[in-house]
Amino acid sequence: MPRYPGKPKNLSTLREIITFIDESLAGHTAFINSSPETFPSMDYLQVKNTVLDLVQALLSLDVNKGDKIALLSENRTEWALVYLAAVCMGCVIVPLDILLTPQELENLIKDSQAKILFVSASQKDRFPSQESLPVKHIVVFDPIDETRALQEKKEAQDLLTKLLGLSILPSKISKTLSLHKQELVLTDKCEVLFREERVLDFLVLVTAGKHIRSENCSNPLDNIPLSPDDPAALIYTSGTTGKPKAVLLTQYNLASNVDDIQMHELFAPEFRWVTLLPLHHTFPTMGGLLVPFVTRGTIRFVASLRSDVIINAFKETRVNCIIIVPLFLEKIYKNILKTVKEKNFIVRFIFKTLFNFSHFVYKWTHLNPGKILFHNVREKLGLSELKFFISGGGPIAKEILIGLNSLGIYVAQGYGLSETSPVLTCSNLTVNKFGSVGFPLKRVELRIDNPDKRGHGEILARGPNIMKGYLNNPEETAKVIESEGWFHTGDIGFIDKQGFLWITGRLKNIIVTSGGKNIYPEELENLLAQSEYIAEVAVIGRKDWESRGEVPYAIIYPNLETIKLLSDQQEKNFDEDSLYELFSQEIKRLTADLPLYKKIADFELIYEELPKTSSKKIKRFLLEASKPFQKKK
Repeated sequence: MPRYPGKPKNLSTLREIITFIDESLAGHTAFINSSPETFPSMDYLQVKNTVLDLVQALLSLDVNKGDKIALLSENRTEWALVYLAAVCMGCVIVPLDILLTPQELENLIKDSQAKILFVSASQKDRFPSQESLPVKHIVVFDPIDETRALQEKKEAQDLLTKLLGLSILPSKISKTLSLHKQELVLTDKCEVLFREERVLDFLVLVTAGKHIRSENCSNPLDNIPLSPDDPAALIYTSGTTGKPKAVLLTQYNLASNVDDIQMHELFAPEFRWVTLLPLHHTFPTMGGLLVPFVTRGTIRFVASLRSDVIINAFKETRVNCIIIVPLFLEKIYKNILKTVKEKNFIVRFIFKTLFNFSHFVYKWTHLNPGKILFHNVREKLGLSELKFFISGGGPIAKEILIGLNSLGIYVAQGYGLSETSPVLTCSNLTVNKFGSVGFPLKRVELRIDNPDKRGHGEILARGPNIMKGYLNNPEETAKVIESEGWFHTGDIGFIDKQGFLWITGRLKNIIVTSGGKNIYPEELENLLAQSEYIAEVAVIGRKDWESRGEVPYAIIYPNLETIKLLSDQQEKNFDEDSLYELFSQEIKRLTADLPLYKKIADFELIYEELPKTSSKKIKRFLLEASKPFQKKK
């Protein structure tokens, strides 16, 4: 496999990935939007100028360094522009998960103290009362009113007039801009009376910033000092039961991770990327936006996870690199095998023979004939020019990695957490061990804490990418970061003689789905405990045969007294089937507002109290399911 050793860029802040752009990058495509009404395609110079326009507009709305900017949207170019503008001007970006309920989102927006919310129209409409959102402004990406038909060449004041019904009044030439007493004063050409709107149009905002910049003839970043230790991103990692934890990442946390990843012998300049994982996760933000951007790649944003949309994006982009989670890889692999099984005997025999041959050759020579033998298979999926997938955020079966490799599809595995910005380890194109999560990045140190006889223990990490801490939560921060800078990951693993890291388990109770979603069992337990028919409940993760990830599984000790009362009231006896139906309905009712991935997959009833410690904490290790979960037919 070829090597792509990147040169160190010595980044100290994320602003530098914008300031390095010059005229030589005009015409070199940076972003391709999946819904191109407003920004169909942008080259690097256009991205830089639009980011500066947006910074100028935000300053005019009294959004300043240190303020929080919340971001709620599907993947799209506007998401990336807001992210880059926020970190460039020293604001703190707060990416939000579109799968959360409106109430959960409101709680996080309030907790973050966000000053402004950028949102797509589909997400904005989810809130029944936008007045309850604790932000000063809501900026909508999708055009309001007639913006679709307007052309960029029109005068900025004419654009603002048509879009928001502003009255333009003659004035003396001015060289200042201010937002005061609901009036926006534009420079040099006119004075504009701005009807104070809480909900604003993104294109209007960018256009206003462009006009102001052209009149001021200055760079709005020149007067905003930025240091490596300034906060850059606030990432929420827990549910909303109780006070959620928010990971605070600094400029240098993220910038150093970008630099170390691009030096990991994976990425060639000008690779073509498709970003389909939701960008609010730190993994796709880093691997699907920041790293491709700093290596001058072309990034296509995909908002839909429909297979036909994804394959079409792969084909149109002629994609080289894709950030992925195990669930997608497993679906790709299983769909290929399913298609083959539907063919006649001769096709199946040829496929199996070539598949086994490819595996044999790679095993003994590390040459991959699958690249040639199965070119047509990859071409149908839009992967004919794919260099590799990068998989992270969850476990993946070794057998699937080997199978994909035999088909000529290379998968680099990585490992990290939101608290580590996020990447700690990754394999590359020259050295890979199926099942491991690679070796540490250049400035990342790893050690195993209290290893057992096999060398297995908790994985500790140290480096410039370790978070500053949990926002307003010094107690929790102290629990995971030692005085010498070692971060406790909560994961169990070992490091082999070649320096590769292997994950074997977790210390914490977090349930990790095949899609990389984290589920906190305490949140589900608190909901289920509200039932009058449940005396005690514990939620654990159980392996799913189909997805290879985990699903939430409830173990319930029924309240036999209330069930007897119900039995007497209804004059019926509850057998096993009717009890199962009763608790199925209770679980469905109590978890109705949860996102789909948090739903209880199944449950079992026990007729003795749950095992507990002397302090009445449940001994979860005694409840681990002995058999993997299988969906009922």
